[in-house]
Amino acid sequence: MVSIFENCPFRHVTIALVGYITICLVNKVLWMSLGFIRESKGQSHRLSNSKGRPKGWHCKRRAYSTIPTSLFRVILMWGYNMKLMNSLFLVAVFFCAPIASAQEIDRREIEASAMAVLDEFIRSFSAMDAKAHIATYHFPHYRLARGVMNVTETAEEGVRQHQQLFKKLPDTGWFKSVWVDREVTNISETKVHVKTRFRRLREDGSEIGTYNSLYILQKIKGRWGVKMRSSFL
Repeated sequence: MVSIFENCPFRHVTIALVGYITICLVNKVLWMSLGFIRESKGQSHRLSNSKGRPKGWHCKRRAYSTIPTSLFRVILMWGYNMKLMNSLFLVAVFFCAPIASAQEIDRREIEASAMAVLDEFIRSFSAMDAKAHIATYHFPHYRLARGVMNVTETAEEGVRQHQQLFKKLPDTGWFKSVWVDREVTNISETKVHVKTRFRRLREDGSEIGTYNSLYILQKIKGRWGVKMRSSFL
């Protein structure tokens, strides 16, 4: 059932309501099946009155001679308590709904914040804007590529490195980089893991190469930024 409602914005509430309706239907079927019970002489009796409520324990036992006493009592007590259970279940649904909705909204907001950082990351890189690009980082910043862990300690150091990089990149035929796809694999209030695939393009749109990377973003002092990258180049 969870997979059916996976894309529903309020799937927790939807699943709970479906469960509530299912319980109501089961209760209805139960009382309909107990509504007519044959006597040993072939006569039938209704277990409920004109308003649909159980008549109670005053009903004569002979009307239920085909049902064992213990089973009958279990079924009857189920019916008596079902109305209270339904009410409590419905109250729980509406109390939990704001919590579940808030969790869904928080996750979407966190994902949106992380993707906004990555959008600016690739945009500023393609624009060869070193300062704007470095503004998407957190420091010290770590990058693992070709088996080497590179550490950039400060934003000033990062700006200098990228200014030098941007002077050399056009000579390689590179014109810009674009995201091919991005998938959030893990998420918390302060950290997000994003599995990415990006492509380097020439000015005519032809492809230089497509690469897989893992980006780790952190929220530090109220700001989301890229803390670490691991790339297969």
